[in-house]
Amino acid sequence: MTKFFNRRSFFLAVSGLVAAITSLPRLLRRSGGRGNETKWIEPEILATALDEKADWILLDVRNPDEFSGPMGHIPGARNLPVEQLVSAPSNLGLPPDKRIVMVCLTDKRSARAAQVLGGAGFGRVFVLRGGMQRWSEEGRPVEQATILA
Repeated sequence: MTKFFNRRSFFLAVSGLVAAITSLPRLLRRSGGRGNETKWIEPEILATALDEKADWILLDVRNPDEFSGPMGHIPGARNLPVEQLVSAPSNLGLPPDKRIVMVCLTDKRSARAAQVLGGAGFGRVFVLRGGMQRWSEEGRPVEQATILA
């Protein structure tokens, strides 16, 4: 009789442990814990995706003068200064199911912006590691904005 209870207790303990482990990621996301941590993308991965015409949204959160300045910006990027993004992340008209890559000069402002978007329910937000500095240092393509007078 005790063998039956020992096996049953063991089975129940293992089942409970498996249930707890499988539901942990969901609980962390709901609690705002590690599920909202920054996701990084390396420049070579982004460059490959862009070469393959991946349907990603590139948001450059630098100021307009930086975006159109001598360093330029990644082709196809939209300029949305971090201050604007932080003030109303859910009113940006961004589809929550698309991959969004955040870009700034280094990666500090874009990491902050990614956290804000993640908190607003966007689950596929990435930060370009090293930002435009690393992108440019690696010789990746950039375009210059033309400002109409």
